[in-house]
Order: sequence, then C-alpha cells, then structure tokens
Amino acid sequence: DRYLMHRDKEVRLHTVLACMEIFYLYAPEPPYNENEILKIFPQIIRQLANLAVCTSPSQPNFAQYFRLLEQLAVVKTGVVLVEMTRMLESESPRTTGGTRNEGDDTSDGNAS
Repeated sequence: DRYLMHRDKEVRLHTVLACMEIFYLYAPEPPYNENEILKIFPQIIRQLANLAVCTSPSQPNFAQYFRLLEQLAVVKTGVVLVEMTRMLESESPRTTGGTRNEGDDTSDGNAS
C-alpha cells in the first residue's frame, strides 16, 4: 500500500511491475487477498495510462511499460487457458459416457 501510493512515479511503476511478476508466478491464483488486489489493479490502470506519453523506446521507462503490457498479456492468456481447461474437465463426464437425455439430438435413436 505504501509503495503503490508513493509520491515518486517510478516507485509506483516498479511496485506494479513487481506485483505483476508475482501474479505471473502464481497464476491463476494470486497470493493476494481480495482487498490487496483491489488496491493493485487501479494502480496498474494508472500505469497503463502513462503509455500515452511513453511511445518511443528512447524514452525513460519504455522498457518497463513494455514489460507491464507483456505481463498483462501473458497472465491473461494463462488465466483464459486455465478457465477453459476447468470448463472442459467439468463437461467431460457428461460427454464421455454419461447417460443421454431423451431429448439429446446427438443420436437419432436408430441402430444402423
């Protein structure tokens, strides 16, 4: 909390980057509680807003902002994949040998 609201913008940037690294390492379950996450995400959004003025690799902190975007992309992808896997696992008993409903149109009921 102290570093997320620090008066120095570079301290805030590096704090957000450290949080994103931790999100990355622990994905899909962050080691933060809900209140901590609610404090981190607004600062991530604020840091992303700084991208509007940091558009060239020659500018200070460009590499850090690029890393922030990269981490967001990687973590999001990981979470989506995990959620898809969970959904597929929860559906598999129904599709691989469970009983069919009478209205199930996957079989026409005729023996060929």
